[in-house]
Amino acid sequence: MNASILNISVFILLIISIAGSVFVYLLRKGKSNPVEDIYWISRDNGTSMRLPSPPSIKIPFHDYESNVPGIFLTGELAGSQTMNDAINFGNEAVEQISRSLVSQNKADYDLVIVGAGPAGISAAIAAKGKEMRFILLEQDTLAGAIISHCEESISLSEPLNIPLEGEVILRKGSKDVLISLWHQLILKYHIPLQEYSKVESVINLNGYFTVISSDGQNFTTSNVLLATGLWTNRNKLNIPGEDKLKVGRRLIQPEKISGKNILIIGGNDKAIEAAIQLSEKNKVILSCKNEKLDNIKSLDNKLIGELLRSDQLEILLNTNPVIIEDDYVILYSSDGNLNLRNDLVYIFNDIQSTRNFLERCGVKITNIHHKEAV
Repeated sequence: MNASILNISVFILLIISIAGSVFVYLLRKGKSNPVEDIYWISRDNGTSMRLPSPPSIKIPFHDYESNVPGIFLTGELAGSQTMNDAINFGNEAVEQISRSLVSQNKADYDLVIVGAGPAGISAAIAAKGKEMRFILLEQDTLAGAIISHCEESISLSEPLNIPLEGEVILRKGSKDVLISLWHQLILKYHIPLQEYSKVESVINLNGYFTVISSDGQNFTTSNVLLATGLWTNRNKLNIPGEDKLKVGRRLIQPEKISGKNILIIGGNDKAIEAAIQLSEKNKVILSCKNEKLDNIKSLDNKLIGELLRSDQLEILLNTNPVIIEDDYVILYSSDGNLNLRNDLVYIFNDIQSTRNFLERCGVKITNIHHKEAV
């Protein structure tokens, strides 16, 4: 009897050991290969107050190549969540592209890179190292993805692993230092960068791609690398101070921001979600130019009500920003201007998904509907 019990115990321990080994193997495999055949682009804001996310997008791809042969994805489109992810993904994508390059083709370029954020700049430097014929196109200015972040959102806990440079350690991980770094690298490696060149579509004709920009220019290329990110927000308020370091147009890692006086400008879903996420650890004011907020979900209404009662969130309707200073913001209202003490500003006045652009390029996209958090 005792022998039977011992055998059963040994068998159970063996099963547990095998299961544990399989789990560790799968975990390590997932970490060593950030890009699987199917990558689900989704986000978890990491806070205890979680929202049911809006439908995110699922983009099938393999080795950074989309369903359209020759169109590759990197950066946020490939699932990057940190700056080092973006830099690494840009480098790896170019490595994949270089393996299938044709020595002679009729196109003007081997590669057109769309988007000059960390992933796009990394890809451009890597392409320079591969002696490719390439050009880097940016709809805004250099490192537009960095400029759109608030200084508080830039977290550099480890060195940046930049192609041709190796590990780069920055003593201060602020936005201005990073922008200076990108400028230096662009000049050092003579990167062909064209700013204010918004790509409208990519057409596959005659065995190569024609990249069409909003200013009427056409670029023919064998390969296209899209590093545009998931969202664009380039509309200007046209007020003094909106380009200050404390102003951002994207919210990255909200759980790392605490103890701040934050102004959020906008009344759309993104503005409301940002207000809710940031209100847990900060004092947040949401400024909306309209008489009411747009498209508030029922769960959002409940959370907003709780936050308003806790004095963590204040909503100011029928208000518009007039000027942004280093430590305060002035809002216009019909009752008179409001002078608000302020540390950070996020502008979500007009956010557009890159989905329509991706679909115009032929990239396959499907929606993912997330279950509500409990």
